[in-house]
Amino acid sequence: MSYTNETKKLHLPQWVGTDRPTYLVDFNTAFLNIDNAFVAQDVEIASILSKVNQFISKMLGTGDDLNSLDNGHYSLPPNDDYIKQNRPTKKAGFLYVYNDNVGTWQIYVDSDSQMYIRSKLHDGNWSSWNRLVGETEYKNFVNNVNNDITQIRNTANNAESVANSAKNVADSTKNVADSALEKATINEANLTKLNKLHDYVIGTGPLTSTRIPANGSTAIGFPTLSATLSAGNYEVIGVVQMWLPQNKGGNVIQRYEFTGTKCELSVRNLTSNEIIVDPDSYQVMLRVIEKEK
Repeated sequence: MSYTNETKKLHLPQWVGTDRPTYLVDFNTAFLNIDNAFVAQDVEIASILSKVNQFISKMLGTGDDLNSLDNGHYSLPPNDDYIKQNRPTKKAGFLYVYNDNVGTWQIYVDSDSQMYIRSKLHDGNWSSWNRLVGETEYKNFVNNVNNDITQIRNTANNAESVANSAKNVADSTKNVADSALEKATINEANLTKLNKLHDYVIGTGPLTSTRIPANGSTAIGFPTLSATLSAGNYEVIGVVQMWLPQNKGGNVIQRYEFTGTKCELSVRNLTSNEIIVDPDSYQVMLRVIEKEK
């Protein structure tokens, strides 16, 4: 026998004392196995380099149109005429483009660390750029909402006082009473509308740690928000704002649904690494109105 054993990886001959090696069989086969292994390795290296090149930042000029970019990272210089370039701001920044069988997403981070996002389905139109707010802006927004609610309540109290005064005047004479009754009816209707003006509720999710697979999607639930809507007998009339954890990167909202029975976001992972979402790291603010009882 020419050889008894062979190596596990390249299947090269391994002889024992009783073997009789032959050049035409043993050595030709061994050298061919070595050569084929290097050919397969070259193909694998070329594939890896192709994927790596997608994540190497490319420098764009002020004339490059952001609507027609392929997957990858891009650096952009300042540009006063930024609207013609279809970018969200004139400031220099960094652009990430991701494309799959659903559509295309673009995330732009400018030199002041402001983040913008937009998307489009295949053969569809680009959405407008949306800026993701930071913690300070969120707190200012909540304060403004609270001030507006206080002003609305004060207006409602004033309207109620006017209605009561009109009813007292109506008791003095019949003519005045007819006029006052009409005004009181109008004021009561306005009061009802004011009392039903929308309010705001804020929810966080997920309840426990959640994993978003690489290049995949996961539903992020808001169970406490569902309980709040049910307890307050609220109906959702709009989504004011949504916040994603900025330290995760590469995760965008594909779909959302907020009703009295279902509160969740569908989040897409744009990276090739699994993302672990910490509990309560996603936030949403909803505009609601109390239902008729």
